[in-house]
Amino acid sequence: MSETEKHAGGRPTKYTPELLGKAREYVDAWESIGDSVPMLCAMAIHCDISEETLHEWRHHDDKEEFSELCARVMGKQKRGLINGGLSRKLDAGISKLMLNKHGISDKQEIEMKVDSPNIINDLATGRSPCQQSD
Repeated sequence: MSETEKHAGGRPTKYTPELLGKAREYVDAWESIGDSVPMLCAMAIHCDISEETLHEWRHHDDKEEFSELCARVMGKQKRGLINGGLSRKLDAGISKLMLNKHGISDKQEIEMKVDSPNIINDLATGRSPCQQSD
């Protein structure tokens, strides 16, 4: 079935060469459109589709080019957030929040080793497992 044929439900898909052109346009011109960083939600608005549709198409095997354009938006977003945060052109709090979507956070993992074979008994009796034995 071609992209412009009707679905079994009757309504034709919005996934057309014109829509791909709008998506390419957003990837290349997000700044001139007025965005501080490229965003998938803004790309959806620019393409006149819902965010839900964008995310669905993003994972379709038969929409590889669209998926690649979404990946480029996310890559440019990550770069823009890092550079904007470092140069202080973007608010640090918003940059930090958005970078969480890219797997970047400032959380710390602390490992604590307790050398007590009877840790449950020690805790139950109020003795700290960190105390040295007599």
